Amino acid sequence: MKEKHIEDLVRDTSDAAASTVAEAGFRSPQNLTEAFIRVGLRVPPDIQGHWILYGEVPAAMYDASFGPNAPAPLVHVAYCRTPGGGTYLVLTHQALSRQHRFLIPLWDAEVLNAVKVMREGRMRVVLMKSQGSDAAVYALNFGLQALDAALVKAAPTDHAVLEKLLMELPEVVASVRELDAIPGSVDMEGVSEVAVSVVPPIHATLRFIESVPKGTRH
Repeated sequence: MKEKHIEDLVRDTSDAAASTVAEAGFRSPQNLTEAFIRVGLRVPPDIQGHWILYGEVPAAMYDASFGPNAPAPLVHVAYCRTPGGGTYLVLTHQALSRQHRFLIPLWDAEVLNAVKVMREGRMRVVLMKSQGSDAAVYALNFGLQALDAALVKAAPTDHAVLEKLLMELPEVVASVRELDAIPGSVDMEGVSEVAVSVVPPIHATLRFIESVPKGTRH
């Protein structure tokens, strides 16, 4: 199977002009500190000592809905299950008519471990402006019991299952970036713009590669 990067997973949809896709990820407190040290900066107090889940918002969208003077966004937690048997957590922050959605694959072992940290309330969400250094930081203020469904599944290790899950990932991304994939949280106001940040299933991808018999890898 040809390796794909997040940038390759963007497919055209009828709402393509109103949605964007970027890469997301988790950082532990230690990794976060090391990253700031490398660039000669101190960790900001609002994320110091916390795990973070980071994503990206286009600059114009950030200024309009997630900047320092914007109201606190509404948070929505949803799950989607794919034909291949993969389960995803979709964590949405909506401000006015604009949504940022995290697409989090729960079939990756390392991602599952990070979601357990999220369930314990030890994580901050960081939405970074695509241009510049501005970022909005949010505590996970929704009912954390909503994450319980994410913790009952073990990550798959079977080669055929992993292949199916990796192959269908582009379709999942295409679906989640559609404007009507997550209904608007604001009364009488539809969703006009969406930014999707995808947590890549790195551990699962490596497991899949390692399970390919030698001599058949491309």
